[in-house]
Order: sequence, then C-alpha cells, then structure tokens
Amino acid sequence: MIEDAPSGVRSGLDAGMTVWSVNTPVPHPDAHRHFATLAEAAPHIVAALGRAIAV
Repeated sequence: MIEDAPSGVRSGLDAGMTVWSVNTPVPHPDAHRHFATLAEAAPHIVAALGRAIAV
C-alpha cells in the first residue's frame, strides 16, 4: 500500500499490509519504507510489482 496520510498508514498496517509512505517530509514511524516523493518511489513500486507477478 502506498499512502500519504497517517490514518491511511495506520489502516494499512491494521489490515496487515506492507505500507510505504510518500509525499511527506517526515516518515511515518510505523511505515515499512518512506519516500519523499512519488517519483522517488516509482522505480521501487515497479520493482515490487515485478517480483509479485513473478511469484
């Protein structure tokens, strides 16, 4: 799950999802990864999707 709001991060975590935070100056303390911008996150998202499809 890619999320930019603290409530969204919390919801994703509560649902058992892996959560990456984006577009925030400070990472959410419980997010699995953080990217300052969506553009920065994009190659990592594509790579993760490729791994998920290959499985």
